[in-house]
Amino acid sequence: MAPRRITKVEEIEHRGLVFLIGPSGSGKSTLAKKWANRLGLSHFDLDKMIEIHEGQSISNLFKNFGENHFRLLEQKYLHSISSGMVACGGGTPLFHDNMDWMLNNGTVVWINLSPEMAWSRVSQSADRPLVLLGKENFIETMKSRENCYSRANFVFQL
Repeated sequence: MAPRRITKVEEIEHRGLVFLIGPSGSGKSTLAKKWANRLGLSHFDLDKMIEIHEGQSISNLFKNFGENHFRLLEQKYLHSISSGMVACGGGTPLFHDNMDWMLNNGTVVWINLSPEMAWSRVSQSADRPLVLLGKENFIETMKSRENCYSRANFVFQL
């Protein structure tokens, strides 16, 4: 079933746990702060949470330990959150059972924007692992993720 389109946060039907998913650069972290306040929820930025608890940046975790290690940490911290609004990393729903777990334990909102717009927002950020792939590979990766993102309960189009 296709996700229901929303135009404002108040349209989200939730059970106390809301996950924002979407491409890198879609504004998930910014929206989580704003929207959580409007819904009276606490907010979490999954990448920031990992960086704080692990004591290093996402880029360094990728470089020093590899993507698989990072994805296991990501799953561990994702599963540790029991209520609030969570800004997930762009790849979070694609690995392990994360998307199924989020759908079973809360409400998933896809923050959607074109891969080209996402690239224009993140291309100057050397701290985002996918930027190192270059524009064409970044855009291809973002397009390949849309099938997973489209499993969300709701979609907010930018």
